[in-house]
Amino acid sequence: MVRKRGIEKPSKPYPEFPLTANGNGQWSKKIKGRVWYFGPWDDPEAALAKYLEQRDQIQLGATPKTIVSHIHGATIEFVCNYMLTRKEEQVQNGQLTDLTWNEYKEACKRLVAFFGASADPEALTPGHFAELRSSFPTTWGTARSSREVARIRTVFKFAYEDGIIKSPPNFGRSFRQASKKERRIEKAVKRGRDGDPLFSPEEIRTLVEGCRPRWKAIVLTALNCGFGNTDLANLHEDHIRDGFIELPRSKTGITRRASLWSRTEEAIRETINKRPEPSPGDEGIVFLTERGNRFVRPSGKDGRNLDGFLSAFPKILERLGLKRRGRGFYGLRRTFRTYAAGCKDPEAINYVMGHAEDADSMPGTYTLLVEDQRLRDLASYLESVFWPTVLIFLVWVIVSIIANV
Repeated sequence: MVRKRGIEKPSKPYPEFPLTANGNGQWSKKIKGRVWYFGPWDDPEAALAKYLEQRDQIQLGATPKTIVSHIHGATIEFVCNYMLTRKEEQVQNGQLTDLTWNEYKEACKRLVAFFGASADPEALTPGHFAELRSSFPTTWGTARSSREVARIRTVFKFAYEDGIIKSPPNFGRSFRQASKKERRIEKAVKRGRDGDPLFSPEEIRTLVEGCRPRWKAIVLTALNCGFGNTDLANLHEDHIRDGFIELPRSKTGITRRASLWSRTEEAIRETINKRPEPSPGDEGIVFLTERGNRFVRPSGKDGRNLDGFLSAFPKILERLGLKRRGRGFYGLRRTFRTYAAGCKDPEAINYVMGHAEDADSMPGTYTLLVEDQRLRDLASYLESVFWPTVLIFLVWVIVSIIANV
């Protein structure tokens, strides 16, 4: 069975017991920078005996024969649990989010359920993977299917690079991510069927004016900064300073910075003054639910997250007559990106959205920092689009002229 996070680990049989209960159901010990496993939780004495037998070999840099033989006969379940354990270490080190770990776990569960826990990963053929691809829910679009394909391919790539399997499987031509062309076609079809998922400036004004104070602040921040659900849920008071918000994008860790409209600052300030008592660990978080929790948080059920934005936002849209099939909370981020293009400063837009160039590329080397004035110009331009007053427009024109002198 693919291991689960969040289950209660057993205590050590006695304080001096040298092994640690690992989340994959085994007793483990970190030796020479790597975690080694010595047996299941329900037999600590056997695990201890195995540890005492093998520790000297490991300290000398050798891989014990019993481990080698087990790896050479690695099953799908073993490969999945191995990767999930390694990925959990990345979660603990802050290199990976809980949400991403849970997505990998779901992909592993799919693999084990489809091929069987004892299946030989090196015996899989393109035909097997074509059948797996065909088993994906028909409700999934190309984007979601592509993400699942990428995660499953990562499982085998991880196992191969760590020497768990001798060679990566041949996935074949069917088990691949959708091309950009295929995604564009699907988006065009979906837009023709459901309508435009973006919000027009008139709809944005209706939305902001019709929201209660806390949701007004949420909508303004999402639109002003191009924030997604998790970014808003993790926004802390310390991220707001001198008219700017600065925090790493939760998905990529890329630093992002945005200039705030005065209306956004005012709405945030009012929200902070009236927010409920926070749950333990959520002190200083800007946007909290009525019960004082973050809007996006682990549910404790099968490792999935609860997302208060997804559950509450459709009701707001329906109340204001703005609900439309295919339109959701993330549409605010897409609306930001679409209208921001008119500012004609792609580097500033990418910096605000956390879409910076690859730091290893030459453009990324020189555009890791965008000047604050360019961020102010971008914010002023967007404000003139959504709240088109003569004064705001003239200010933006004057600022643009001065910047180009």
